[in-house]
Amino acid sequence: MEKPPLDLCERPVGDPPDEPNNRIAISGIFGLLHEPDDPDASQRWKAISGPSTEVTWPYAHTPARRRPAWRGGPKTPPPPAPPTPLCGTLHDLYVSPDGIRWTRKSATSLPKASGGFNAPYVRPQGIGDVLQVRWDPKLNKYIANTKHSIGPDLRMTPVLHQARVMGVCESDDLVHWSGPRIYACPDGEDAKMPGMLGVYEADGFPYESMWLNHFSMSWYHPASPEDMIQRKLMPSRPYTKRNRIRLAASRDGRHWHYLGNRSPFIDLGPEVSWKPHYLRMANRHTVGGPVLKADELWFYYRGNNSDGPKTDWTFSMGAAILRRDGFASLNATEQPGVVITRPLVFEGEGRLFVNADVATNGQVRASVVAEDGSAIEGFAESDCQAVCADSTRSRVVWSGNETLAKLKDRYIRLAFHLTNAKLYSFWIE
Repeated sequence: MEKPPLDLCERPVGDPPDEPNNRIAISGIFGLLHEPDDPDASQRWKAISGPSTEVTWPYAHTPARRRPAWRGGPKTPPPPAPPTPLCGTLHDLYVSPDGIRWTRKSATSLPKASGGFNAPYVRPQGIGDVLQVRWDPKLNKYIANTKHSIGPDLRMTPVLHQARVMGVCESDDLVHWSGPRIYACPDGEDAKMPGMLGVYEADGFPYESMWLNHFSMSWYHPASPEDMIQRKLMPSRPYTKRNRIRLAASRDGRHWHYLGNRSPFIDLGPEVSWKPHYLRMANRHTVGGPVLKADELWFYYRGNNSDGPKTDWTFSMGAAILRRDGFASLNATEQPGVVITRPLVFEGEGRLFVNADVATNGQVRASVVAEDGSAIEGFAESDCQAVCADSTRSRVVWSGNETLAKLKDRYIRLAFHLTNAKLYSFWIE
């Protein structure tokens, strides 16, 4: 991999002088967006970076941080100190014509500060230390996923007795953002899992007719004295931290539910692997989500060990590959099965396709019925030509009807008849 000598930014202190200076940003990037249709060619690349803009809110006060009595604090709180104005920093918007040469355009309204709420004293001052910004072409909004905590919550891990939750801010211009709305929080079923802390990070991205989201779920397990020694845990961190990736879904891009019965979408590896303790997705630019390569979805993620001193942690990048639309399937054995859709009205010319894995001596056929379940002439199961291939894109046709065009603008239901097959998805073009 080439490291071009760009010399666009000052070389960091300690950087080897014989290495090419390919640094292009002063700080980290929390959202990278490519918008080639922007009429201003000088800002077709955009990035949320920083924070660097210092601000003071004279109407807000720095909250008093007192440890509550149930966590060892004084039973009688001392009198409050005189309030001081709240100071903080804002994330900045940078623009570039080529993704290499960047110029700061303005500050945003995204404050970098603690997003924690811990009653009765601690109030959120910002959006936390985890931020993922993307563009949502369906909502026609910029989306910022933010991290927060809410407590006390005695259902959660005794390490903190609070819940990690995810918030979302929305914007039309990357500068002016709505206040965070909490949209993902560990529920009662999560609380039954020992050590559960909550959602550390999420991305969210449109996928076909819906939205998907990677929840990086955190567990904090109190460590025994033996674990402290064996795992070389730091005295300031007397617990083990584990992060796994769960998958969530949404029909509107704003309200989410777990998929797969809360089982990990990407799980931790063995203790001797490169990903034994901690997983987070490697966030892609602009819209986010996996990379579509031919008929496969490539998910890039990072993993590391998280026990012992941080100087002993090692970070690596990995890829997980999934069949296109292969998140779930409806399966039938040699005993035929039928699945029927809800009533629907389709767009397009009426060409029906299926993504199916059909085994030997298997098949997939489709029939079309009216909204009330009555048959439609010419679209019976017996009229359908069987799909007998393992393909992510198989055309479904009927004798005398290659499309559903004559049924356009009316409610219909599709019935899929499976034998020795897995049906992943269907769509109409």
